[in-house]
Amino acid sequence: MAFPISIEWLLSNLEYIGGAGLLVALLYYSWPTSKEAVLLKRFELNPADWKILGHDLGRGAKPYHVRALGLVGTPDFVAQHKRSKKIKAFDYKHRTYKGKARDYEVYQVTLYCMALEQMHKGVNVEGAIRYKNKVVDVPLSSSTKRFLLSLREPFRQKFL
Repeated sequence: MAFPISIEWLLSNLEYIGGAGLLVALLYYSWPTSKEAVLLKRFELNPADWKILGHDLGRGAKPYHVRALGLVGTPDFVAQHKRSKKIKAFDYKHRTYKGKARDYEVYQVTLYCMALEQMHKGVNVEGAIRYKNKVVDVPLSSSTKRFLLSLREPFRQKFL
């Protein structure tokens, strides 16, 4: 529901409505609109441009399971751009980023992205890691993808 009074009118009539009215109006315009908007902002995504496909974070979690290429998993957070349909998968780490992502963190996000590429053919998929202090994009290199796929058969033979 849109607020029927404009900010301009509010400011020009401040002497009539008093400071309390201004405080209420400022709270109305600055308060988060939904849990979805709060989550998107936490992952540095604009709520006007992105929608959440799923997340595995705390209360109200709606996991987005990936299953492709023999991979099964649940990224911590998956969002899709509303216009371009680009998908972005995130892993959430509770540690502070200190200049470099660990190899296993990059591999984990890359595997999620590879599965998402198979599930959503023709859609651009990106990956990132959300640390306590920063969001770091994960480059999805062809060499890393080939390396991870090369491990699939030896893993199956040993563990499955």
